[in-house]
Amino acid sequence: MLFVVGFFRAFWQDRQIRKEIAQLEQVRKQYEEGKIKMTDRLKEAESPAFLEKQARIYGGLIKPEEKSVMILEAAKKVATSSPQDANDSAQQAANYKLWWQYFFKSKN
Repeated sequence: MLFVVGFFRAFWQDRQIRKEIAQLEQVRKQYEEGKIKMTDRLKEAESPAFLEKQARIYGGLIKPEEKSVMILEAAKKVATSSPQDANDSAQQAANYKLWWQYFFKSKN
């Protein structure tokens, strides 16, 4: 009887250890996948194309042959628009009706 109790205790401990090993293996795989993703992102961040894109977005830099244009009126209009404006535009005639009137309305 004592032999059976010892056997079951050793069996239970072995099972718990194997379960813990499997969990740690899953964590290791997750860390490896994260490491691979971070390495890929680092390589992308070090590329000249990425650096140029960031300089254009955050630094406002342009190439010598390019011209920069700032559209301020459109930004003001978008910033000041309200839900009432959206309702007013929805009540206007549909686009196809406007085109029909443009082309086929008598020009007096």
